[in-house]
Amino acid sequence: MSIERRFYPRKDVNFSVSIVLKDSEQQLTSTAINISLSGVQLSADKACVDFILSHTNHHPTQFQIILNEDKKLGLMTVRVIVIRRISQNDFLLGLKFINITVGQLTSIEALLSQQINVVVKQNWPT
Repeated sequence: MSIERRFYPRKDVNFSVSIVLKDSEQQLTSTAINISLSGVQLSADKACVDFILSHTNHHPTQFQIILNEDKKLGLMTVRVIVIRRISQNDFLLGLKFINITVGQLTSIEALLSQQINVVVKQNWPT
């Protein structure tokens, strides 16, 4: 039996996410598989993970994403929390939202409420 330690519940989703790297003109695409108010989990192949790691020069690894389900969110900065290898070519990236705006937070809340009935805590740190 595992204990759920997350402050915000995750919701399973399935939509595309654009990955934007500062040092590259290329924009990668991945798939969001779950989301919460604090972050998102992406499914990615080895080539995508290798490209991200080779084009980010700082630790912890940060980059920007666009949630294509709700493009009005705009660019969102994320930090890699965990990279989990599922198979030889399949990975899960656990990403935490960094410095999101109140407008972005409100849009994520709306996205979550469209997907599920979830009670959202209103004491989000600013």
